Amino acid sequence: MKYRILMIILLAASGHQAYSQQNENVHISSPYWRISPLIGHTFIALEQGGEHTPIASWALDIEFWWSDHLGIGLHNDLEIESFVVVNQKGEHIERHFPVVTSLDLLVKVWKELVFYAGPGIEFDANESLEVVRLGLEYEFLLDKHFDIAPTFFYDNRFNQFNTWTVAFGMGYKF
Repeated sequence: MKYRILMIILLAASGHQAYSQQNENVHISSPYWRISPLIGHTFIALEQGGEHTPIASWALDIEFWWSDHLGIGLHNDLEIESFVVVNQKGEHIERHFPVVTSLDLLVKVWKELVFYAGPGIEFDANESLEVVRLGLEYEFLLDKHFDIAPTFFYDNRFNQFNTWTVAFGMGYKF
């Protein structure tokens, strides 16, 4: 009988310890950095009111989280194609492999759901455009340092054209 009671106590204690280690492995303490390469598609309406055409894109996000819920991120995207778009004034604009860089405020609004917004610039050989970005990302934690994150964001280029992007990234926290 004593042997059974001892086994029950040991099993209960080891289960509690395993739960504690699991939580410890999933979360990293603040402040921390996160870097995430992404691959996705940027959807652009090449004609006024036309269908959105997908353009392949790569991205690299560099983030600094100073608390569990607030951070700042430098989000960089490369649209890996040249295209011509009609802006809101009806003018044709050529874009050659544009790079979009934005400095975003990051807020975890629920569990690992991150909302971000901020100003940016789209760099191109022809003309650079101002951008405002709004986005959502959900970080699925794999362990203490790694996550996978589907991402959706919208870029508004003032009086020019707007895009939205769907991407998938792999994050590393340190």
